[in-house]
Amino acid sequence: MLSHLEPLFTEATVFCHNFLEMRIFLPWQLVVAFTLFLDASSESELPIPSTNPTLSATSVDKPLPTKFSSMQYGSACINIYDSRTTLNNKIIFFYSPIAQLNHRDTVFFFNQTANQGLISLSYTIWNEVVGIKVARYLTKALNQEVEPNQVKVFPFDSVWLTSIAQSSGDFSLTNERLTYKGEQSLRFSVTCQTYEDCDQVKSKIRSNPEQFENLKLNFNPQWNNNACLPDEVEISQEDEYLFQFEELEKHLEETKFNFTKELAITLENLETTKKELIQTKVFVEELSAKLNARTSEIVDIGHMPTSCGDLQRMGHKLSGFFSVKGSKKLEMVFCDFYPTQNGKERWIGYVDVKSAPVHFFVQKNSSFVQKDKPIPFELSVLNVGDAMNLTSGIFTAPRKGIYYFSFTGNAGFPASSSDVFTDDSKKWRSSVYLRVRLYVNGTKMGVGNVQEANTVAGQHSPFVVQSTLELNSGDRVWLQMDGMSPGAVLHEDKEFKFNHFTGFILEEEIVASL
Repeated sequence: MLSHLEPLFTEATVFCHNFLEMRIFLPWQLVVAFTLFLDASSESELPIPSTNPTLSATSVDKPLPTKFSSMQYGSACINIYDSRTTLNNKIIFFYSPIAQLNHRDTVFFFNQTANQGLISLSYTIWNEVVGIKVARYLTKALNQEVEPNQVKVFPFDSVWLTSIAQSSGDFSLTNERLTYKGEQSLRFSVTCQTYEDCDQVKSKIRSNPEQFENLKLNFNPQWNNNACLPDEVEISQEDEYLFQFEELEKHLEETKFNFTKELAITLENLETTKKELIQTKVFVEELSAKLNARTSEIVDIGHMPTSCGDLQRMGHKLSGFFSVKGSKKLEMVFCDFYPTQNGKERWIGYVDVKSAPVHFFVQKNSSFVQKDKPIPFELSVLNVGDAMNLTSGIFTAPRKGIYYFSFTGNAGFPASSSDVFTDDSKKWRSSVYLRVRLYVNGTKMGVGNVQEANTVAGQHSPFVVQSTLELNSGDRVWLQMDGMSPGAVLHEDKEFKFNHFTGFILEEEIVASL
């Protein structure tokens, strides 16, 4: 009648034997309960687990968890429970919350209006280190693999902060009850009356948390027999470091994989760039070859080019228009460096190039009556190149070239008083005159003459002197009156400015300046 239990008792015997080998002694009630659990486990299944690290509280019709073993985590006792349920044919184990004070995370706030402070305490409920350590411990104890997802925090609904001893008068508990939703840590509050009390309690908790071991967390629902077993397994600080090291190892491995992947992509990009650079180098070499084919070695011919032949010896190979040095001026030529029957060079014309501008425009401001003396000028409207000296009235050519000059004068006459004989009429009549000449280095080059008959006093007559001259650098040009009737004058009016002299360079013999 009990034959169907024989395999179950065999499993229980092996299980207990393994625990004896590990020097973990279990009460006989636990062994029997575990055996009955094995019989019931084939009919009990858990739903698909969620990502929440806790399980919802078991209903009243499910078997209660039984204590299995204990672990020491710092000052906290971690009890391990058999949930008496399975998930995907795997036993689910519970472990009690750590309920460990994070003393360095203590902060306080003080309300000046209410004259009351609030100290916020942080408690760790669970962490991955404990879950993994519990799974490893069970794997060794049961001699079979227990995965971390088989280990859950003992399910509870709410939690509150209590004190197992009389606390100091510096703070008071608030008796707040928090609903638990699977958080790794929770914050609880205590009150203090003064700012100094709050600051002092906070400092004590941070510097000496052992003074506050009387503060404990209560959980609902509570579980029985939550005292640590005699042969508890301690989770040392080294275990935590080992876990952190393993996590770091995983992170480094992942980083190494990502780095290797990125390195492969980078090397591929570098290879592509290398190919593009090789193609660019080939293109530059081809372009250089074409350029070299159209140019030749630069040769210093020792002088300015005067022909297409000089330009070709200097390295030009592209046909086109060029300026070359002529006998007096720059000349424009077309050079065909690949000539047929038309020849290499065709003369186009002269290039109007001036090394510097030269032009002036000056005026008289008063009448002038002196004969055989350069006419001075008082006003300078324009004198670019400073070649015109107003005081002396003499223009000095700065460079060799062709210059143009023009003088407009105004003769003032008295009433006619001279009797002269004219050959055409054979009659005597009265007339007056005034003559102005243009001189170059003392040589007469142009003249302006005005002669009037039967004049009245104060009569004015305009006249003009114009000339285009080829001058050498340093040649001097001026105007002077070399003949006039008595009473005649080069008349000027300060308002109208009748007398003015202008000149400018038309063409510069640029070769003389090179």
